[in-house]
Amino acid sequence: MSPKRKKQTFVCAVILILVAANLFLCAQFSRYNPLTRILTARPERFNAERALKGSKYLNRKAIDRITASARPYPFHFAVIGDPHVGGPFNAEETFTALLSKIVQDKPAFLVVNGDFVDSASDENYARYLQIIEALPFPVITVMGNHDISPREGLYYYARNFGDPDFLFDYGDFRFVFASFIPFSTDPGTNDKMSFLRDSLKTNRYPFLFRHVPPFKALYRRADDYKLDLYYHYNGNFFGSAKEYPDRFEEFFSILKEHQPLTFFASHMHCFADYSLESMRFVVTGGGGAVLNEEWQKTAVAPHDGVFHHYVKITLIGKNSYVGEVVRPTGADESYRFSTENGTPSEKE
Repeated sequence: MSPKRKKQTFVCAVILILVAANLFLCAQFSRYNPLTRILTARPERFNAERALKGSKYLNRKAIDRITASARPYPFHFAVIGDPHVGGPFNAEETFTALLSKIVQDKPAFLVVNGDFVDSASDENYARYLQIIEALPFPVITVMGNHDISPREGLYYYARNFGDPDFLFDYGDFRFVFASFIPFSTDPGTNDKMSFLRDSLKTNRYPFLFRHVPPFKALYRRADDYKLDLYYHYNGNFFGSAKEYPDRFEEFFSILKEHQPLTFFASHMHCFADYSLESMRFVVTGGGGAVLNEEWQKTAVAPHDGVFHHYVKITLIGKNSYVGEVVRPTGADESYRFSTENGTPSEKE
């Protein structure tokens, strides 16, 4: 073989090796990339046993700890949203102060309902993980928009927490975590709508957790839920109900079909609680991020408002719970919310 021929053969071999390596790396990234999963229909994901694949993921570990033993009623869990670790205006300090109160409450577990970091970076993720790993109870972490922005955050989230859509059953209750339901024509929309529909088919009372609320929180009224989802991400990832009204109607029809239920959202840095038919919607986004005082002008007293807080949910029996709003200074005794036989009710 001539030297020229050998050189050509060597160059071709190197190119083939580089192509193979690139395909391997792309496959690995796709394996952990929630965006790939969201935009690819994979019905097998709806199997509860496959919901969180791999024992290394932190949400899987948390669920295993929660379900390892039964608890007698009453017991409680906590929900907090939008701590924005790494964010401005003392966000982390406010978050850790609220965590100190949660530790005193000794919950069965804590749900951090998205935007746990201010932006997706190694530093912010590492700091958040350091904070939650020091807690004495399991922590389930929901994916929020700040947690995957910039887009590398999609990888950060999946690498640490696993699939962003999952569920588990505990006692008489089902806990469903549906990261973002995209209202669009993407194939992944069917995938996620199916996940939501299948997950809510249960004889247990369902709690649904999703970072972005279906309404504009404080800007809502019970008769204008069709306003829109309003959160639009880069034109095609989440989409809005104004652009895809049929998708929004499908989403909301699934909720109505499987009521009674309670929907926990965050994203809006405030507290709001409202009911529609036998569905309760609780927005808890006061976990540390800067508050927007402009929202206070549209608050509906006594239970809507702009303040830092978390929500304590005490399960008292089948289909029954009592919710409390807890501020850094202590529980807000002026307003609690509850269910009676699964139907939303209030205790002033």
